[in-house]
Amino acid sequence: ADVADPVLRIAATLRALGYGVYLMYDNWVFLVKSGFAADPALKAKVARAYKFWTLGLVCSMIAGLYKLSAAVAAYNAATRAISVSNPDNAVLAAKATKAEAAIRKVGLGLAKDVCDAPIPLNALGWGGPLSPSLRFASFTGTLSSAIGFYLAWPADGGKAKS
Repeated sequence: ADVADPVLRIAATLRALGYGVYLMYDNWVFLVKSGFAADPALKAKVARAYKFWTLGLVCSMIAGLYKLSAAVAAYNAATRAISVSNPDNAVLAAKATKAEAAIRKVGLGLAKDVCDAPIPLNALGWGGPLSPSLRFASFTGTLSSAIGFYLAWPADGGKAKS
């Protein structure tokens, strides 16, 4: 939606590039592990895949923080306008409600990305003594999936509208 914004455009491009290259390497790893191909340099390609996944996550988090700050600013502006002008203004109340929903959605997307981050960090051994354990990375990955499922679930509970 905010394609004109250069920060979001660059972050989205780099995120897509990172995820795309990660998936390319991940599919190659699958083919090698399944016996369809042979690759003596597989370990290096797995590490490279995780680096590209990390790039995608970092860019997604940057875009999420940027969108979150814009949504919070919009919410603050709407609530200030309501209290200053007319507390019963339906248009301003709708703007505040819309900004609240945007904060919730962007915040959950950001939380999902943060929950995904320990997986490649663990695999790469980045973080030194702060490197997350495999159990923690698995737990946060599961939590990320649950958040993604919640974000993808229709607001009407899956009921078809007529």
